[in-house]
Amino acid sequence: MVYFYCAQCGQTLMPGLQMCQKCGQVFQHPVPPAGEEGENRTEYWPPRAPTQQEQAIRQATSKWNGANPASKASIFAILAIFLIGFAITSQLHYTRSLAQSLPHAESSSYTAPTSSQVSPRTPQAAYQPVPQPASVQLAAKAEVGYNQMRGDRGMTLVITNQNNYAWSNIRVTINPNGGLPFSGRGTGLAAGYVLTVPLSEFTAATGLRFDVNNLKVNNVQISADTPTGPGTITVSAMPEGADAPPPPNIFRTPVANTPDGYGQADTTIPSPTPPQFNPDGSIATN
Repeated sequence: MVYFYCAQCGQTLMPGLQMCQKCGQVFQHPVPPAGEEGENRTEYWPPRAPTQQEQAIRQATSKWNGANPASKASIFAILAIFLIGFAITSQLHYTRSLAQSLPHAESSSYTAPTSSQVSPRTPQAAYQPVPQPASVQLAAKAEVGYNQMRGDRGMTLVITNQNNYAWSNIRVTINPNGGLPFSGRGTGLAAGYVLTVPLSEFTAATGLRFDVNNLKVNNVQISADTPTGPGTITVSAMPEGADAPPPPNIFRTPVANTPDGYGQADTTIPSPTPPQFNPDGSIATN
């Protein structure tokens, strides 16, 4: 079968065309139909003399098509052997270059350095640990309180920040030193402010929640991050308001009036005598 191509741009031409669809060249005669007899070959339209390169390609193609199948198989075998040899040579070259770059890979060519050749480690080359911030001692108070709106006495843990700086990333553990500890978390707490957490939100490592009816809060461990580093404290828990000191017994002692220079202060208010108490606690009467 004959395949026709445009002699100017090389575009494939269909039978019956009078103009190239790519370059627009007009043909004096339409492209003839392709004959189905004979070997496959290419022709240019309008006909022109082939170049030397085209002649060489046509000759090589005709020789290959007319070659014996056994000869073709021999050529393929030779190409396969050449490719295998090239791959083996490349692998050996890569292995040799890798061995040269690592002298200790071969024990015969590697010589261990002596003690005089090894430079002593200097303090600068030694490992320098990263300094950790010092632990901060927190000042806190823990009370077992209640929610005034619901009146659920003994249901909440009230924590007071007694430092002059804020806490962040608060971690609270109930009874850390005895029994089954229960842990909870908070966000942040400003200086002097109070954090109220329901006791039912504290859970153990097993997932068990704190039972306010059967368990008692003995001590509380508070850990938090501060502007100067992490801090922790363990305080005893007490009922809300139990740590408030009793009001002191203060007796007001009026001072007697002092007469002025004109003698107008003729009356004075004597200082009252503090009351005396009996051994049983009652006030002694004279």
